[in-house]
Amino acid sequence: MKWISSLLLFALATLPGCVTKAPMRIPEHELELEWTDKPNEERFEIVLTSHANRDICFPALNWPGESGRFTGGDNFASVEIAEGVRPEGQGTFEPDCLRGCGETRLKPGEVRRGRISYAAFWDAAEIKQSAYRRLSFSVDAHYCARR
Repeated sequence: MKWISSLLLFALATLPGCVTKAPMRIPEHELELEWTDKPNEERFEIVLTSHANRDICFPALNWPGESGRFTGGDNFASVEIAEGVRPEGQGTFEPDCLRGCGETRLKPGEVRRGRISYAAFWDAAEIKQSAYRRLSFSVDAHYCARR
């Protein structure tokens, strides 16, 4: 049994192309994320700006879709209102994304705009009526692999 595990370890260590590097995280000064509350439109507008000198990538699922909601249903955002914190919870599950939906690439100096609907946080009316709203949202970005 010992020789089988040694053989397996040797086989794994000698497979070409199996070593992957962890993606490098982006320093805060190279990626700027701003948001603006638009209560009359029941949404937050978000703007992501690259100040890096290389391409920045992030999972496509980490950015809201056209509906202002996230695909996949993961909690990428939350909103704090006077009544407490409301997590994002009504993502739209996309069957094509079972193995991931790829990455979004942001070129140096590029700006990406989007919106997060109040409806993504369960009760849009409660959020709109609240006297206080603060969005918590971040992008899980890294430097793209060189092509």
